[in-house]
Amino acid sequence: MRTLINSVFLMMMACSVSQPPDPQPEPVSQPYPVVFKSEPELIPVRGSMKSVGKWRHPPRIIVCDHALVDQLDLREAVAWWGTRGYPIESMSWNGSAPSCVGTMPWEFHTITIMLPTTGYNFQNYGSTTIYHEDGMLLGVTIEISDPRERVLEHELGHSLGWLHWAQRGHMMHPEWRLGGWHDAGLSVGE
Repeated sequence: MRTLINSVFLMMMACSVSQPPDPQPEPVSQPYPVVFKSEPELIPVRGSMKSVGKWRHPPRIIVCDHALVDQLDLREAVAWWGTRGYPIESMSWNGSAPSCVGTMPWEFHTITIMLPTTGYNFQNYGSTTIYHEDGMLLGVTIEISDPRERVLEHELGHSLGWLHWAQRGHMMHPEWRLGGWHDAGLSVGE
């Protein structure tokens, strides 16, 4: 297991309100051998949606204490993705989970939703960190600083592996004000 943990790569997926992406990835201090912080790739309107990877099995969701997510909003966001073919194993509110109390940065097979941590860019409404290896998603953390409409659905999209899509009105648009509920390319099998 230690070998697997040491070989995990980190990809920071941050939803930028107005900040352009840095031209080069910036190293982040973490207990992993190769870790980079970078903005998600901006995919042009032409072409097809891009994904970081997929879950081997439906993930579970843990919501940490004080996270800016209520149960109804989470259920609705999970249902939105569920109708597109993305099942979730379970949802729980567990402030003592290792990823919630800081004893682990993430948990296997889990999407952890929490308050922003140290170093969070508050120009973003939400930020998703994906831990993946060889096209398989291993664990995800979502930080929400502003629970406005579509932020949770957008961040869950990243937690399911989707990158940004520069189509006006699309769920995965990197700028909240230009995004919307369009879901072209997001359904399983599309």
